[in-house]
Amino acid sequence: MFFFKLRLSSFKPLSAVWFFPTLLGAFLLYANLNRGLLQYDEADYAAAARQGLWANYVDATAMSFAAFVRKGVQDALIGGHEDFSKEVRKQGDVAFYRHYHPPLTFYALAIAERTFGPADRVFRLTAWPMAALIVPTVYWSVRTTWKESGVGCAFAAALLTAVSPMMDVTSATVSIHPPYILVALITLTLLVRYFRSGALRNFYWFCSALSLAFLASEYALFLLCACLAGFLLISNPLFSVDRAGVRASHHLVGGIAVFVLVFVLLWPGALLKLSVLKGYLFQAYVVFVKKSLAYGDQDIVRVWLSRFAADPVGSCLLLVGAGYGAYGFFTRTIDKTLLPIYLYPTAIFCANLLNRAAFNTYAMSMYPFLFMFAAAWLWRWTNRLSTTGVRRVTIVGGLAAVMVVNVVLEKLERPEDTAELAAVIHTLETVAAPVDSVLVSHGLLATASYYLPAFEVHTLYLEDTLTATAEKLDQKIYRYFLFSGTEAELETASYRPSLETGYRQVARRTNRTGKVVCLFGRVGG
Repeated sequence: MFFFKLRLSSFKPLSAVWFFPTLLGAFLLYANLNRGLLQYDEADYAAAARQGLWANYVDATAMSFAAFVRKGVQDALIGGHEDFSKEVRKQGDVAFYRHYHPPLTFYALAIAERTFGPADRVFRLTAWPMAALIVPTVYWSVRTTWKESGVGCAFAAALLTAVSPMMDVTSATVSIHPPYILVALITLTLLVRYFRSGALRNFYWFCSALSLAFLASEYALFLLCACLAGFLLISNPLFSVDRAGVRASHHLVGGIAVFVLVFVLLWPGALLKLSVLKGYLFQAYVVFVKKSLAYGDQDIVRVWLSRFAADPVGSCLLLVGAGYGAYGFFTRTIDKTLLPIYLYPTAIFCANLLNRAAFNTYAMSMYPFLFMFAAAWLWRWTNRLSTTGVRRVTIVGGLAAVMVVNVVLEKLERPEDTAELAAVIHTLETVAAPVDSVLVSHGLLATASYYLPAFEVHTLYLEDTLTATAEKLDQKIYRYFLFSGTEAELETASYRPSLETGYRQVARRTNRTGKVVCLFGRVGG
């Protein structure tokens, strides 16, 4: 079992320099944590965690693969998304509540819920240390893979990661992305170690880490592609393709066996319910069938400009990192063994090029890797200028300070409007009976279903026309209607006349940004 003998000393930083960016990153992440009600994905993730460790381990409540495919095809061809959502929520499908993501993050959430209770704060505080650990992992990765750049380069990369506004925004919620990034960093670092040392223990540990990445996110498929490209382009004793043909070592089979063994042992539900296939089919469904959900409908140029404006320093550093990496590999001034660390963020960028979401959380995993290249360029540039250590720290610190300001501004501008929603939901619980049906605005379904488990909750889906919404209100199918949005959206909605004639306002709250939360009750009971 030689491949399990890992030198733990290799994971220990050579100095305590890593501690400052780690502490700063942990503080910013904690300060940036969302407060109030769980929203959107968070509520569904919490619902999955509350089903327990075993349910997530074997996907106990998940529908069969045949039923999943049948209902998915029906939804794609003839519609019926509302009926599908109602059925799986009523069934309590744990895979659905995970949004068909792999279960690694949910294991931690389920254990925390079992240990400390189902409080909202418990779920967010469980995700927080996973995000904070990304910073020292970046430091360790740079110290391992960029040894010639020294401690300063590792410090700069860790610091830039710690103060990145995008990292803070994404990590402010219960999310699968921080644990995945953590594992992806370890995976690529171990691969580079193997390419340089040829030690088989590094290869087998790499296979184990890659398996964990697939247990954390579907985006591990891009990680696998980057790793396979590394094996094809970098000389190694395990696999090569040349004029003499294809050469493969028996250890390659051993590595695949370790990968499969780790994956199946940690997620038997992937085979029992074919949940691993469900995840990729669902992602394909969202991208190709529900395009507006995946990519939005905003102008792509404006989206990228708004992202740049939200974090100009960080965006410039990402561009510098990408440019320096491309130049370095083209001119062979960067060690070729680092190629997988560059190919992975390149693949992530291409996959998210058309994503129009304001905060593209799926692109988050490319940030730490590009910050590594940006830090390496900064250290090389300042070295050419014969810059002293103090000046180097000043330059990096100045860039980091500007990014911290962006983090603070983003936090101040982000409205905490869940207090108003919580008050209205409390009113609903007071005046309504558990059997009553409630219609909610699009985007509130997960939150309302989580906090009102005894109610029959319905929502306005994107495919619902405003006319169809008016018809539903005219027929008085629903006892209550919960609206969340701007005053203008409420006043100008085509279903407003139906709302005024058939319903009366029961409760109303307005936050400081002008967003309103209203509860309407059906006239006549």
